[in-house]
Amino acid sequence: MKPENVCLDENFDLKLIDFGFAACILQDAGRAGTVSYWSPGQHNLEPTNYIKDDIFTLGMMLYIMVTGLPPFQQAKKSDKHYKPIALGMHNQFWNEAENRLGYQIDDDLK
Repeated sequence: MKPENVCLDENFDLKLIDFGFAACILQDAGRAGTVSYWSPGQHNLEPTNYIKDDIFTLGMMLYIMVTGLPPFQQAKKSDKHYKPIALGMHNQFWNEAENRLGYQIDDDLK
C-alpha cells in the first residue's frame, strides 16, 4: 500500500487500488512493490508477514498524510533518516523529522 493506491469513489467510500498488479512487473528477490514502502523485513528478505508489513506501511502513509513527505527513503539502516528507528532511538528520529519539517509533530501522532 501507498498513498497513490488510496482513492475515494463518488460516495467518498475508500477504495484501494494497485495498477502494479495490472501489468508485468519486475521483482527483486521475489518481492514486488515500491521499494520505498517496503518494511524492514522485506528489505532483509525475511519471510513475508503481511500483517506487520501492512501496519508498517500504514504508519508511513499516516506520516505522509500529516506531513506531506515520506519519513525516509527506505527502511534500511543505511538510510540516515531510518537509522534512528532501526536503533530504537525514536526521540532522535522525531527531533530530526521536526527539524526537517520546520514544525513540531503532535505527540498523539508520534
